[in-house]
Amino acid sequence: MAGKRRGPGERAGLSLQQIVETARSIEVESLTMQAVARRLGVQRSALNYYVADRNELLRLVAFDAFEGAFAAVAVPEFTEWQEAIRWFGLQASTAAMATGQLVEYFRYQGGSAGSPLEALESYLAVMKSAGFDTNTATRALQMVADVAFMWARDRLLSSREGGHPQARELKNALADTPEGSYAAARELIERGDQFGAAQLDFAINLMIDGLKQRLGEA
Repeated sequence: MAGKRRGPGERAGLSLQQIVETARSIEVESLTMQAVARRLGVQRSALNYYVADRNELLRLVAFDAFEGAFAAVAVPEFTEWQEAIRWFGLQASTAAMATGQLVEYFRYQGGSAGSPLEALESYLAVMKSAGFDTNTATRALQMVADVAFMWARDRLLSSREGGHPQARELKNALADTPEGSYAAARELIERGDQFGAAQLDFAINLMIDGLKQRLGEA
């Protein structure tokens, strides 16, 4: 009986991990399916057995960078739920920063043991122990992850030449107004720390304060 026919990627001796590792060695601006195929010495069609197109390739590379950064830090034994929230937010933001220019392509898609799943299990355990129901604990986790990813995105955008697009647009808008007008907006621009670490700390602490109140009302 004939064996199962192998696809182009299998015949080329490729694996998804091999493709992702090769892609990570290429500058983002030059990262295409063809560039990866050329680096691996195969036809581009061989990659399609594992990766549909460039957008999926970028998402895979972003996730690999995120997972690697997250898994590099041991998950602590949480004793307080506030500690779990803060740790998860800071670690998620650090891992998101590791995706660099690909932060906008990042999508969490699950992982192996010893990666974000271990942190998720530890987080949910301490939240339930504190008295939060599963729904609240899950929504809180999603919220802190959203805060972390949005902060990382803004932080990376602000580090580019010309600064963050929103800050640049506000500066341009103020440039066309009389001097001395819109004092509050000018003060905001002059501070220049909207996307610093203090902003992330503020968001996480504000979230913790809100959860404390909800826990007290339960």
